[in-house]
Amino acid sequence: RRFKVAAAFPVAASRAAGSWAIPMPLSPSAVGKRSEVESPGSGLETRAPDMLEFEDPQELVGATLDRRWRLKRVLGQGGLSAVFEAEPVEGGGTSAVKVLRAEFGENQEVVTRFLNEVQASARVDHPGIARVYEAARAPDGTPYLVMELLPGEALADRMNRGRVPVEQAVGIVQNILRALSAAHAAGVVHRDLKPGNVFLTGAADGGTEAKLLDFGISLVLDAAGGMHRKTRTGMMLGTPGYMSPEQIKDIKHADARADLWSCSILFYELLTGVPAFEAENEFVRVTKVLTSSPTPIEQLAPQFAHWGPFFQRALARELAGRFQTAYEMAQAIESVAR
Repeated sequence: RRFKVAAAFPVAASRAAGSWAIPMPLSPSAVGKRSEVESPGSGLETRAPDMLEFEDPQELVGATLDRRWRLKRVLGQGGLSAVFEAEPVEGGGTSAVKVLRAEFGENQEVVTRFLNEVQASARVDHPGIARVYEAARAPDGTPYLVMELLPGEALADRMNRGRVPVEQAVGIVQNILRALSAAHAAGVVHRDLKPGNVFLTGAADGGTEAKLLDFGISLVLDAAGGMHRKTRTGMMLGTPGYMSPEQIKDIKHADARADLWSCSILFYELLTGVPAFEAENEFVRVTKVLTSSPTPIEQLAPQFAHWGPFFQRALARELAGRFQTAYEMAQAIESVAR
């Protein structure tokens, strides 16, 4: 599975995935009480001393969060948070619940930005962007988000099964670009676009419907120390293989064109079936992104030689040489794909 690094930070997974192990014993702090705050900015600004802590999110499977949500299974985890499929205690449909790791609970800026993801979601009403319904904090201070639970699988999981047919790859990328165009028009830049943050919701084989996840996460990463920081468990917050050179150098000032670079890397990997920047570790990968270019696609997949000029422009090291908008990039893809 050559995309294991890219898939290490998913925020969702297939609803059809296999069941997890029998729930482990729960600590008292794993069982929450009813929330005293339903949205950010409501006045609860300090972290309670018993904020829920976990290293392995499977420890929480079976727990009840905030007396509202019963955590059924782990959908994914990253350096900042873990995501669970959860069902309301009082009945109703299941949702995805994202819980912030306790090590970031002391940083009020991180907590505020984490909870504000609901606002980033509200700014962009587009079918290609997953919805965030609610931001809340349990009485112990644990921040969490309630999100749309999606059927299907993360793009990272699909990529782990090998190269994607060109027609499907083009459809997936065009749908990503439509969502990005709507987000950029609303002034929202993702800045952490990667296979784990794209969810395929169409047919299991050949589907191109996609939703983007984790809008607003880059602001949380900034407050948490940047994408190069490692957590206590050794997990890097960012994903260097999908970050543009200018983003690695100065993430706070990266604009919408950084998303287009990330989308171009995704497209390259969908067609070739290999990472654009192969490396033995993330430090080497960062160096490669800053100093080299991916292998020309015609060398890896001669049948796609006609895509060479597209990738030369899409992955130009100078910003001025790249596509400037998602629409412009989508038009170029449509032209080559005809």
